[in-house]
Amino acid sequence: SIIKFNADKFFENNLLFITGISGSGKSTLAYDIADKIDADVISLDFYYDNLDFHEHADIMCDRFNKYLEEHLPEIFDIEDNFEYYEEERFHADGGSEAGIFYWKVMDRFSELIKDFAKQNPLPVVVEGLQIYDSTIPNNLEYFKDQALYIIYHDVEKCAKRIIDRDDLTVSIDDVIRKLTNQSN
Repeated sequence: SIIKFNADKFFENNLLFITGISGSGKSTLAYDIADKIDADVISLDFYYDNLDFHEHADIMCDRFNKYLEEHLPEIFDIEDNFEYYEEERFHADGGSEAGIFYWKVMDRFSELIKDFAKQNPLPVVVEGLQIYDSTIPNNLEYFKDQALYIIYHDVEKCAKRIIDRDDLTVSIDDVIRKLTNQSN
């Protein structure tokens, strides 16, 4: 099922956000929509989780990467020092230099998505579980005038999709435990 907020804002802003827990079908929906309306897809997993721009270059939005290189070159520094920044981002409240840098870059990244969509020749669909992350400052304020789809499914269904998609050899109970922790 999909909860749609401000769906009418999609074409007004040239931008749609899709979120949900792992295995809910965010990427599938994003690419289905993109195929139907000829849109660019930005998958946040590549920026927030892997930061492996080169490995996934074939499916990433090339126009957005070029835009980032011009407007936010620091994000590529995070890639080189990802483990350090990943650990430090959780200590940003304490004022660590790396943690503060991480949040400044990611806050700017979020604003650049909106700016990019305004000048991009195609509509932009952004998908990722990071979209609604309670650890991101001012998260609700960011989406007040944006089109946002939230996909929700039974956790067991999502766990089965993850096991099939990722060809995992773990128990469904282990995946459900991880998903339950992820959504808290």
